[in-house]
This record gives sequence, structure tokens and C-alpha cells, in this order.
Amino acid sequence: MGDHQEDRSLEDMWNEAADSYRKATGMDLRGPPLKIEDVLKKMRDINDNQSNRQARRESVRLVLDRITALSELIASSASHVFPPGILCFTAVSYLVETCWEYEKQRAVITELFDAIAPFLECFDIYHTSEQLHKTTDSRLGKVKKVIHERLQCFIWICTHFTKKSKEGKLKRLAKAAVRADDGVSEKFDEMERLEKEELRLLQTLGFIEVHEMHGFLKRLESKEDQEDMDQCLDTIKTALGIGATKHSWHDTQTAIWNDTADSTGDWLFKRQDFRDWENSGASAAPAVFALKADDGYGRSYLCAAVVHHLLKQRTNDPDLKRLVAYYYFKKDERETNSMRNALRAILWQLSINKVNKPFAKFFARKCEQVQHLPSSKTHTLWKDSILDYLEHSQVKSKVFIVIDGIGHATEGYIEFSRIVKDVSSFDNGRSSIRFLLTGTKSDLAELSRHFDTKSQMAELTVSEHNEPDLRSFISKKMEEISRTWDQTPDSEELQQQVQNALLENTDGDYQNLNLTLKEISNARGVQDIKRIIEPHGLKVSREERIELQLANMEKALTYHEVENLNEILPWIVLPKYDWPTTKQLKAVLYLKDEQTPLKSVRNLITERELKALSRPSARATKIQKKLHHLLLTSTKL
Repeated sequence: MGDHQEDRSLEDMWNEAADSYRKATGMDLRGPPLKIEDVLKKMRDINDNQSNRQARRESVRLVLDRITALSELIASSASHVFPPGILCFTAVSYLVETCWEYEKQRAVITELFDAIAPFLECFDIYHTSEQLHKTTDSRLGKVKKVIHERLQCFIWICTHFTKKSKEGKLKRLAKAAVRADDGVSEKFDEMERLEKEELRLLQTLGFIEVHEMHGFLKRLESKEDQEDMDQCLDTIKTALGIGATKHSWHDTQTAIWNDTADSTGDWLFKRQDFRDWENSGASAAPAVFALKADDGYGRSYLCAAVVHHLLKQRTNDPDLKRLVAYYYFKKDERETNSMRNALRAILWQLSINKVNKPFAKFFARKCEQVQHLPSSKTHTLWKDSILDYLEHSQVKSKVFIVIDGIGHATEGYIEFSRIVKDVSSFDNGRSSIRFLLTGTKSDLAELSRHFDTKSQMAELTVSEHNEPDLRSFISKKMEEISRTWDQTPDSEELQQQVQNALLENTDGDYQNLNLTLKEISNARGVQDIKRIIEPHGLKVSREERIELQLANMEKALTYHEVENLNEILPWIVLPKYDWPTTKQLKAVLYLKDEQTPLKSVRNLITERELKALSRPSARATKIQKKLHHLLLTSTKL
């Protein structure tokens, strides 16, 4: 009698859920039973690439598989005309059908099912345990009731998002915010509570061993921790205005490090003053280390080597969290070169560092508590984030921050000098901060002008010590160039002559070296190379060499071709993502000349302009990459 009443109670519960669903969405769950493939067929979309389509189908399939495993176990009464499994299937089907029209909605629903699937993980036991299906233990009724309650949460979530989709509100929901949406968080929390209860009941019944129970709970805790971290990072990303695309500081570090020799900076890492800066306690050595060098004189190469060196070091203290963040100011990006933007990038790097999750949780709370914190003044943002965390956290941390080219920051040094003062004087006996800065002699002198007597900064002039780096750089570049030569004893001797000549006649200007190396790589023969490496030729300044190469470019192109290049370059260089097609560039030239170009734009670019843009510089390289991308993605004209 008791079982019958309980079955009736559960049936009433599901009838109420179906009625509530119909009232909220206008759709009836009590329809013909569906199969998994029926639901997946509704997920076809010609705009999804194959990997996206497959991932999304698998995400939904995983949830449906786990729901299927429960159908037999909990359909204990013949009076269930529409068993819970069928109702859940239909709810998923309607959700997919309603949401699959727009990419943003597809992304949200995929995120939703990815979030739900782990909560159903312990349902996998119902696939494999025949004994569980055959048991007559009355306590199994409690397990079934918990399962019913968990599936009720699932139905509620499906109802919520289907209703939002029909109202057109789902498109505005951030993908990573599905758990933070109205009432959804509470349902996920309830599912977590029910999952733990279900696991304990299964252990009591003897269907899960103690070690399996611990494994389940450990995975559950890990899952909860990851979900908390995801939510924290989403809060931080939104507050800092960090985009979803690959981050420029990471790209810059990779590009610069790949362009250097592996031994770059070895001389620096062996110096006692650098080792003291890196390894000593808070008061044993200056916390700020500065590298002095002009633009183009190797400081960014050295900076990249320092970042690489710091990232690969491991601490012997198991309680110490070692964190590294960096930022490169770029001379040609003045509009984004603020110290506050640099600090935002550094905060994001520290937040995503898996070594020290407490910082992300701390900073996420700060972003929620302090309105407009990320748009505060630079020193306020620093003080309320990194400094506040290190002063009060019980986690023992050592934070390294590397900033290259401080002279290219758009604001003055007043705010930043206050940060440097904080770093110099910080000492709480537990954690420490280390800054490595690079700039010109005048940049560092201007920064020091704002210091007080307590602020200390170790300084090193790069050009007085980096001959090993120059030697390694020239050797690496000549190895690359000489691979295209016929390998003879004469070519080996020539390679050595070039390396010696370049090293003897350089003043440390890497940009000028790169220009000279480009000339050597384009030389037609031995005589051309010998002419290039004559001492009077190598003594040419960077500016003179650029003017010479521009003159050579003008000789290579006709006046009309130079005009055409000037006309189409803004269309190629300025857009960040939606680059033009060759057809659109052809239209630009048509508007300029008021006649259709006779030569194809593809030929114009590949045969003429692309070769002319061989002058090595960050800007020319960027233009070349965009031209290559344009040719790869455009139809041939």
C-alpha cells in the first residue's frame, strides 16, 4: 500500500511538472516517445563546422544516454503512461528544436549540457549493475525518490531555457553565464546535494565500495571547484574587458622568443645581482631590476628570455606559489599603451594561473564588491588587487612581473612610480613581489625621479654585457640563411666571414642587423654578399638603411603600382578580423582609376607588392601575414 501511494505521489509530481512546462512554454511533453537519434537529427546546422557539430551532438548524447539508464529503474508503476525518461527526452528535444536557429543560442545550450552532464555521472552505475535492477531491498525506494527529484531539477532547467529561447532572451545570455542565470544556480546546487545523498544511499546498499565512494566524492568536489573557478574567471574577464580571442601579450612573447637564440640571456642569469633579485628574500636585494637599452637594441629579446627563464623554474618549497606575468609595450600601438591596460593583462594572467587559484577567487570577489574597480586609476587597481591579496592572503607567494618598454606607456610615471614604491617596500615575511622593467636610459631616469629614499632599483646597461646574445643571434640567423646555399667548404668559410663582420661592426642595433641580414638573404651571389659586409656598408645607420631599402622598393615597382599599393594597404592593414576579398580590393582600384584593372589583384600582390614588402619590421611582417591570409581565403580572379 505504501509503495502504491508513493508511486501515485511521484506520478502526481511528474504530471505537475508536465503541466508547469506546458504553461511556461506552450508545449506538451506528453507526446510520442523519442529516441536519441530523433533528438540529434534536430541539431543539424550547415553553419557549424564539423568539429563543432560533432562536439555539440556528443554533449547532448551524453546527457540523454544517462537519462536512458534511469528509465527502467524508476518506472516502477504501470500507471506511468508517460514515464519520467520520456518526459525528459521530450524536454531536451523541444529545447534543441527551439534553440538551434541561432549560433549564440547553440553555444549557450552546449554550455548548459556540458554543465549538466557531470551531475548525472553517477547514473552510469545503472548501466552496469544488473544486481541493482534485481534487488528487492525496500531502501532502493529512497534512491529512486532522489533520482526523481534530480530529474525534476533537470526538467525545471529545460523549462527555464526553452521559455527564455521562445521569448528571444537566450541570445543575450553570455555563454559562460548559464549557471548564473535566474534561479538556475539554485537548481544546480540542489542537484549537487541530491547527488551526494544518492551516492551515500548506494554505498549503504552495498552497490558502491568505500574507495569508489571516495572517488565519486573527490570527482564531485573537483567538479564543483572547477565550476567555481570558471565562474570566477568569467566575472574577472567581464570586469577587465578581456576578449575571447588569443591575447596579444602571449602572441608577442611567443613571436619574440621564437626569433631569439636559445642561449639568449644566459649571461644575465649567471650574474649575482640577477640571481639575488630572483631568489633572495624580500629585503636581501632590490625588488626592482631594470634593463637599460634603446629601442631595437635587444631589450625585448632579453625580456622574452627572462620570461621564458622564470616560467620554467620550479620552487623547492612545496608551500610556495611562484607566479609569472608579463606585458610588452609596443612603439606603434600608442592608442592601447596605457599602464592600466598592462595591469589588466597582468591581472588576467595571474587569475588564470592554475598554480594559485585563491588569487582568482579573491579578485573575482573584489570585482563584485568594488564597483568599477578595473576602470580605477592604475595605482588604485594595483593596490586593491595584487597588493591587497599578497598583504592578507595566507598563501605563500612569489610574484614576478616583467614589463618591457615602459617609455611607450601613454601616461606619465606618477601612478606607476607609486606601484614601484609599493614593490620596493613590500615585506610581510611571507610573500614577495619582483619587478623587471626595461626602458631607455632617459625612461628609467624619469621613473627614478619620482622615487623616495626607500625605493631601490638595480640597473644594468644591456649593451655593455650582451655580446654573447649578439653572437648567438647572428649565428642563428646565418644558419637559417645558409641552408639555401650550396654546402661547400667555401660557403662555410663565407658564412663565418659574414658572422665575424656583422659582430665586429654592430653597435648592438638588432633592427639594423635584421635589415642587413635581409639584404644578405636576398643577395644574388658571393660578390653581392661581400659588398654588403664591407665595413663602410655595415656602418650605415638604421634610418639610412631603411631609406635605401625603400628606394629599392620604388625601383622594383612602377609609380602606378606604388599608388595602387598605397590605395589598398589601409583596407588590408586596418581591419582586425573582417579582411577584404580580392574582389573588394579590385573594386577599390576601380573607384581610384575609374576603370577595371587589367591585371588580377592576386597577381599584383604576389608578383609585385608582396616581394616589395620584404623589409623586416613588425609592421611589414603584419602586412605580409594579412596579404597571405587574403590570398588563401579569396577566390582567384
